[in-house]
Amino acid sequence: MAEEILVPLLYITEMPESIPLDQLPDKYIIKSNHGSGMYMIIDGFKPDPDKAINTSKEWLERHTV
Repeated sequence: MAEEILVPLLYITEMPESIPLDQLPDKYIIKSNHGSGMYMIIDGFKPDPDKAINTSKEWLERHTV
């Protein structure tokens, strides 16, 4: 039942440079767990690796209460 409603977790890290961008499916979301609005929707294209990594690092530098 849970598999029908939950989105599968593909990768988790605190080191964005380790994200295997070239091995992920055509559609996925890169997101932060600690804030709102920190996400990239990847839908049928390969993201610019430098931009994805740098954006993810910026998210990790932000701390929310």
